[in-house]
Amino acid sequence: MASAKDFICRFGCPETLRTDMGQNLISKVFSTLAKLFKIRQIHSTAYGPQTQGSLERSHHSLIEYLKMYINDRNWDTWIRYAIFSYNTSTHTAHGFTSHELVFARKARVPSEFANKTISKTYNDIIDDIARKLNITLKEAHDKIIEAKQKSKAYYDLKSNMRLSVLAITSTC
Repeated sequence: MASAKDFICRFGCPETLRTDMGQNLISKVFSTLAKLFKIRQIHSTAYGPQTQGSLERSHHSLIEYLKMYINDRNWDTWIRYAIFSYNTSTHTAHGFTSHELVFARKARVPSEFANKTISKTYNDIIDDIARKLNITLKEAHDKIIEAKQKSKAYYDLKSNMRLSVLAITSTC
């Protein structure tokens, strides 16, 4: 499993880190490292997994994938493949893969190998990546806002129904 040093070496230090209240994530050592690397920590409420909705959903997907290998003694060797599968799957909220949002291109998966020759220059490739990254990040942002609005509308609908029931019972 990847550690913090693997993450930082691959992607750099994050500006913000949202975590739950796990003891390893609120420890003095972790807090000191966060200060050292100027990482702003945001903690979710205790016993409130819904505040980490996207993360909880990805954990659910990982668990479902690993259930297929539960009888295998070395089930943990499948974690990296589960993560690759998740990162190369299209997310329903924004329509992109996680890999695409980070690297501005779809991942090459073993089933898609093709004999292609690259005739572009280095500058063409960099310009293309920058353009695609800007477009995908904008589209993903717009779709996430849209998904949040739908989620809020659904929540408000249920909330209003609960308030109506409370109002009716309090007047009786």
